[in-house]
Amino acid sequence: MMLSEPATPASEPNRSDSQGDTVDAEQTGAAQATVPSTSSPDEHASKAFWLTVGNGALSMMGSAFFATDTVLAGLTEKLTKSSLCVGALVSASSVGWMWPQIFVGHWLETKPRKMPAYILSAVGRVASLILMAVAAYFWRGSSMSLYWILFLSVALFSSFGGIVGIPFMDIVAKTIHRRHLPLLWAYRNVFGGILGFVSSGIIAYILSARSNIPFPRNYALLFSFAIVLNGSAYAMFAVIREPIEPVMTSRTPFRVYLKRGIMIFKHDRDYRLLYLYRCVWAGATMSQAILVPCAVHYFDAPPAKTGGWFTGVILLVGGISSLAWGWLTRRVGEVRVLHATGTLVVCPTLIALLMTLLMHVGGTPATFLRTHYMGVYIIIYALASAVNNGNTIAYNVYTLSLPPPELRPSYLAFINTLIVPLLLAPTLAGYLVELLPYPAVFALSCICALATMRVAAHLQPRTATQYPIRGDSNGVLVLTSE
Repeated sequence: MMLSEPATPASEPNRSDSQGDTVDAEQTGAAQATVPSTSSPDEHASKAFWLTVGNGALSMMGSAFFATDTVLAGLTEKLTKSSLCVGALVSASSVGWMWPQIFVGHWLETKPRKMPAYILSAVGRVASLILMAVAAYFWRGSSMSLYWILFLSVALFSSFGGIVGIPFMDIVAKTIHRRHLPLLWAYRNVFGGILGFVSSGIIAYILSARSNIPFPRNYALLFSFAIVLNGSAYAMFAVIREPIEPVMTSRTPFRVYLKRGIMIFKHDRDYRLLYLYRCVWAGATMSQAILVPCAVHYFDAPPAKTGGWFTGVILLVGGISSLAWGWLTRRVGEVRVLHATGTLVVCPTLIALLMTLLMHVGGTPATFLRTHYMGVYIIIYALASAVNNGNTIAYNVYTLSLPPPELRPSYLAFINTLIVPLLLAPTLAGYLVELLPYPAVFALSCICALATMRVAAHLQPRTATQYPIRGDSNGVLVLTSE
């Protein structure tokens, strides 16, 4: 591995609050030049901000129509009667987002423009949704055959999402100034939450007997809504004018690239802690994947509730709470918000644990819960959605604050790839429910939540002057501190 103390790191990128399309001399071999523009940098940044907000809002609304933890979880439960299959579907959705990123990061490290990769993956994601809708509409085989087609569609959709992850985050980091990022994520969530709540009403109606749409064509209609909305969201982001920042002038061999990841983990303590935080967070939230099977098991909850109103609660509460989280992140910093969400993540799982324990005890509490379980579930999903959204906002801001610009794709790629095994946690939860009672699985998540609280307390903020490692134009890592 090439590691050098005296080498000069790549020059600082053009700041995101002055968005001219400036090309670095190291990339062109010529003097630095600026592409003339009829619009001011602030106008470009403002336009990019709101296009990104619109992209998030529309994609959240579209994603509600095939939400893996509610809509598809309910469909899978109906098709297979298996919590393991539900957990596997949720895990496929999560794993797909992460596994391609180490290869994408290596491919993009020498690319000054990341938008072509975004557009490529967007086309693939729309194609995956079309496959899902067509399969549900024309289904004539066994229940398991439809499940495996849905599984494949979800895996493809999320894998193309893994390709889009690094280009999207890199473009956002280059286009939106760091001080505006908390509000960016907050606005995406709040508008997406409002639109998603509208979606939940549509979902509840389409999946109910009142719609008179036969199964599974009612799900095909939901997936068709997703195609239109998500396709529009991707087109909205694709029109953003992407600034140019310094990149590596030559791509390192993949073997050397992998060693770079090891060196980053070795020399960046905050990066290691953030990964550990993601590890324990995965365990703390894994039982959320079995909330729908739990509702069906104990209360025989119908799809209109598990797929419609549960989704509505998640999106509406998540959206509204995002405003508060965004304001708080901007005021006190993303690290303190991570401290808060790392502490609060135990709350929804603890309530689920108490609920299932009371169902096992029986008597008056169990009778009360059978009548009023929707109220308890609304509280659980509201708390989970609020905490998850706060964590997402703070995590995204903190993740983008850790790497220097020239190493941003590598930082994002390595941590997201190493997260892949953790995303099998929902499958583990589904498997454990086949062997253990629901309270035992919820109790395990509570233990992981306590560990999350402990790790979160050790996270520290970082400024642009505190990068422990940089990269020069030839891909050589440069230690800036020991």
